[in-house]
Amino acid sequence: MGLGETAKDYAIHGGGVPIYIKNCDGPVAVVVVSGLKQWDDHQVVIEELGKLCEEMEKGTAGTPI
Repeated sequence: MGLGETAKDYAIHGGGVPIYIKNCDGPVAVVVVSGLKQWDDHQVVIEELGKLCEEMEKGTAGTPI
């Protein structure tokens, strides 16, 4: 089973980053972004996770939706 005629509408890669928590054996989540160039997909995730980590360290992170 393939994508057939619609294959041209999809990318075979995107930006995905696993989320790990201390004292857990494996990843607990994955953040995925797709729609930009592959490098940009990954960069969006890295930049936003960096901002979130800074906010969490400062104690200014908002409540998740």
